[in-house]
Order: sequence, then structure tokens, then C-alpha cells
Amino acid sequence: MRFRGFIVCVGLVAVFALTCLYPAVAVAAGGDFLDSDTVRTYEHESNVVCAPTAVYEVVDDEGLAMLGEAPQKPSNAILRINAEGEVISPNGEALSTLETAYTQVLQKDILPVVQVESEGDVSALLTFVGAHTGLTDWAVLSTQPTLVKAVREACAYARGIWKVPEGKDRYEMVKTATQNQASILLLPQTLATAETVRYLQGMFKTVWVEAEGTDEIALSNAVFSGAYGVVADPAALYAFYDKLSEGGERVFVRTPYIVGHRGDPEHCQANSLSGVLSAVEKGATHVEIDVHLTRDKHLVVMHDDTIDATTNGSGYVADMTLEELRSYRLVGGGLPEEMIPTFEEVVAGMLSAERKAVLVVELKCEGTEVVEKLRDCLQKSEFAPILERTVAISFSAEQLLAMKELLPYVPTSRLNNTIGVHDVMLGTLLSMMGQCNSGLDIDHKKITKESNQQLLRDRGIICWTWTHKTREEVAAWEDMGFVGLTTDEPTHPDKLVGVVAETQQEKVAVGDEILLCRTNYGGKISTVCGRVAFVSKDNRRAVAVYTDENYRTYYTQSFAIELADAVSPSVDLGVLIGCICGGAVLGVGAVVLLVLLHKHKPGKKK
Repeated sequence: MRFRGFIVCVGLVAVFALTCLYPAVAVAAGGDFLDSDTVRTYEHESNVVCAPTAVYEVVDDEGLAMLGEAPQKPSNAILRINAEGEVISPNGEALSTLETAYTQVLQKDILPVVQVESEGDVSALLTFVGAHTGLTDWAVLSTQPTLVKAVREACAYARGIWKVPEGKDRYEMVKTATQNQASILLLPQTLATAETVRYLQGMFKTVWVEAEGTDEIALSNAVFSGAYGVVADPAALYAFYDKLSEGGERVFVRTPYIVGHRGDPEHCQANSLSGVLSAVEKGATHVEIDVHLTRDKHLVVMHDDTIDATTNGSGYVADMTLEELRSYRLVGGGLPEEMIPTFEEVVAGMLSAERKAVLVVELKCEGTEVVEKLRDCLQKSEFAPILERTVAISFSAEQLLAMKELLPYVPTSRLNNTIGVHDVMLGTLLSMMGQCNSGLDIDHKKITKESNQQLLRDRGIICWTWTHKTREEVAAWEDMGFVGLTTDEPTHPDKLVGVVAETQQEKVAVGDEILLCRTNYGGKISTVCGRVAFVSKDNRRAVAVYTDENYRTYYTQSFAIELADAVSPSVDLGVLIGCICGGAVLGVGAVVLLVLLHKHKPGKKK
């Protein structure tokens, strides 16, 4: 109880400090988005588009010294501390104090990621933070998600990282992380398949991966999982990026999520059930809808608070019952008119659809009652499966705080169309996101390629952007490294979404042609020709590379090479048994013969 009281006290002090230091809109002079206490991370130039950020785990004195001396520094350093505030090795040996490591080694060049594994560690960390009132640019990491939550509740601006153990289910990861305010999942390589990473990041979670080594196979498995960060030796990781860039091609480690803005508005009425299903069927990875409450407290799907712009009627949604609202139809754009759907009808439609997509629920009406009704709907047993692919977005901090309380296992992002990421003070941005336990979903005119990489990527923040009007615009933003792209044209059935090795071969060499499976957003799988990029020293695993028709280059994670067994003589089992039995009979006969001969052997004459 005393520990909880301490957390609350520190939390109040932290909130007060934030209120004083970071007003709601604090614009930096000269367009510099970094505060005076903000870390300026090293940026490694390569042809890898939005390459995973380099994270280094300090395990010994040599590694700690490297951080201060290396010209090419990692963006983040994991520092495991104890209850005395010392940075320790995996076996508990003290390497430094956190004070010394922060002020003399990291020196605002490297983002601190402080690992805690006990309540005593948490107390030591919060004491350190309390002594450095300007310290806002850091993260807390733990294998115990409840400890991440304890720190996050005391320091809203801190980023939370859960180090996931083996054997966790994908949705269990999302649910546990969200409930405990961890925005980043640090996965062992065994969990970090490209499919798993894509699911987790599609659910508003950022993934970092622990590389199993520094060879090309190990780094390929981590980098081409699609993760946003790789825990590895930074020199080896940067050298790997340089190697990938030798051919001059643009290398992509991930493909974007395509979010259907209000369904498929180019082919169906916006926010219609048919539009939602059309977007899903044609390959959108996510479908965004807007929800409002009727007068009789039904959740309905409608963009505005009035029905004037999109129906053949007029009036406020909140002033009508569901029955009254149903007397009108969605019209416009020369498209067939449709019924105004309820939220439950959309959920039922998505659950019955053959293809799966994530449902992005935008809370459009004012107040928090909409969150209560959303909770009541999602808690119905027949709708439970949709929770594994549901996220929410809102402009309202009040609503996001209500989501944090009433639906703490549903990931959220905060919408922003007023403050440019390159204009706002970093502390303000982190505090806004942290207090609501949310990510960032921003008007694409309010962010640049540079601020996305320098400010967000290195801090484990995946930026989702809106609204891209054309396929060409989506492609242009993909080329800049953006991942979550909301668009009015969400149907890209022929666009590549992934490539993997199709067959295993007995022997391969670098440069050999190899067949790969190409999957597009429409679900079509085709066979394409790639080439072998890397082969392990024991010739048991390889990595392949493929360049598409738009000159975008993609690599696979490693795949097994099927080695032929050593050749051995082929012997019929019956013949073998016969030979053994025959040999045994002959052996016995020989022994009997020798005994008889010895018995009747003639003696010597006297």
C-alpha cells in the first residue's frame, strides 16, 4: 500500500510539472520540434526506407563505454537498473549509476530505455525522474507489464515497452500491452514472424525485435519481420543497411496498411454496409467508420452530427430515434441509395465476411456516453471475435480517457488536424499521447518524412495519416516510409502485400534464381522469380530478394534449405533378414561339425 501511495504522489508531482512546463500548445521557436532536454538521435543514411531503429542492450562495461565513444550510435539504449539506481549486467553486477549513464554516457544523443523488474526498481527510477524535472524523453521496459503501468501512471510522457515472453498469443499480446499502457512490444525473434508483426502493428502496437545474432541471416529475420526497431549491435546493423544499399535499389521492410476511409466511398455510399464489405473484399487491411448516438441510444454509422450532407433528409442524429433515422437513405455521388447502418450491423457484416480486416471506430459525437454504448456492444458474446481486430480513434481526449477506463484492452489513437508534428514541443506531444494511452493518427499535411523518422520512428511511434485521395498519393507516401494510410480509394487488389519463399531446394548459392510466393491485397497468390541474397555458413538457411514492377525491393525472412540425406545402399528388408538367418544357421552348423571332428580324431600310436 505504501508503494501505491508513493506512485500516486509522484504521479501528482509529474502532472503538475507537465502542466507548468508544457502548455496545451507549445510551439517551438524557429520550427524546431525538439525541447531543450530532448534527445537528438543519430540518423544513419541508407536506401532502406524508414529502416528499423537501432536499439542496444547494455550488458557489460565494454558495451556501456561503446555508447559514449561510437560515432554511429544506436537511437535507444536499454539500461537494466536495480533498487539502488545502479545500471546492472544480466547477472546483477553493477556497471554504473543511472545518473552517470544518463548524464555522462548517453548525453542526450541516445534515448534511455530503463528496464525495471521489481517494485524497488520502479521506486529507484521514479526517484531519478523526480530529480530531473526536464527528463521527458525516455521509455520504461519490463517483462512484467504491471510494472510498466505503474511507471506510466506516474509519468504519462514516458513510453511503455513490454518485453514479451515466449508462448504468447497474438491477441493476448495486444490486450495485455494495451491494458498496461505499453505501446511497444519487444519480441524474441522466435515470435517475430512477418505475419505476427504485421498483425500487432496493424493493431496500433509498435514492435521491436531482439536479433539472434549479427550475421546476415539473423539480421534479415529481425529487419524483414517489418518491425520498427531491432535490438542488436548498432555497428553490425548499420553495416547490414549499407550492404542492402549497395545495389542502389530502394529497400522496403514493410508494406502499408490500407485504411478504407468511411468504407469504399468511390464505389458505394460512404459509411454504408456495402461500402465496408466492398473495401474488405477488395483488399483493405482496415475499414474506418464514424459512429454517433441516436436519441434512443443506438450506435449508428454516420459521418456528421447531422444527416444533411449524406442522406435525403436533414436534422441531427442525436435528435432522432433509430426508427426515425431509418426513414431516410444514404444518397449522393450517382451511387445507389442505401440504408443507414447501425454499428452492430457493420460488426455482424465484418464477422460474416470471408476476408478479415481491422475495424477502425471513430468516435464522432460529443461526450463519453458513446464509449459506454460501444463497450456494451462489444461485450456481447456474438461480437466477441471482433475485439481481436478492433481499434478506436477520436479527436477528443475526454473520449480517449473514457476508452482507457471502460475499454482498456482496445487500442486507440488520437486524431490531430491542428498541430503540425514539426511545430509542437515534443514533451507536449508525448504527454498528450501518454495521458490517453493512445497512438497518433494525423492529417497528412501536418507531418513530414523527416519529422516522422527523426521524431516518431526512433521513439517507437507509428504515425497513421489521412486522408489520401488517390492511389498515386498512397504510393508516394509509402515511398516516404509511412505505414498506416487512410484513403478514399482503399481497393488496391493488384498491389503487393508480401513475398515469401515458395519452395525449399537442396542447395542454393547467392545469386541463384528462386521461386517466391507473391501475395497481393486482393488475396491472390502468384509465383514470381526472385534470387538468393544470403546463405548461412552451414548452407541450411537462406534469404531471398524480389524487386516488383515499381522497382521496390523486398527481402524475405530466412527459410530452410532442404539438405539431401547421405546416400546409403538400398537393401530389401526380407533379403536382409534371410541373410542374417542363413548366416546364423551356417554358423551353428560349423560349430557342430568342429565338435564331431574333434570327438572322432584318431589318437597317436604307442
